[in-house]
Amino acid sequence: MASVFVGVIAATPSASASPQASAEFFADAGYGGGSSLYVPSGSCVNLPAHWQNTISSFTASGRVNVYSTGNCVVTEPSHVQTYTGSQPYVGDAMNDRIVSVRVF
Repeated sequence: MASVFVGVIAATPSASASPQASAEFFADAGYGGGSSLYVPSGSCVNLPAHWQNTISSFTASGRVNVYSTGNCVVTEPSHVQTYTGSQPYVGDAMNDRIVSVRVF
């Protein structure tokens, strides 16, 4: 399974710092689909073009907001969904509709 990293690489936290949240996204429900996309915590990340509108599941160590719009823009309540922890299926409202993400 090939993994792709998206985002900025942060300095390694010190041993006393708490670990940062991260998420790994998959094209298929149940964490499948061949390759995966890794996103660390931080600012809004626009997904690479070939990942837009393909995500169905993700593993996460924190909170994840997914957006059906670019740049994490919310002009309608349906443009964003918030999850805490891993999701074997993002649900019908966001399945294959995710364009940008924010991991907390």
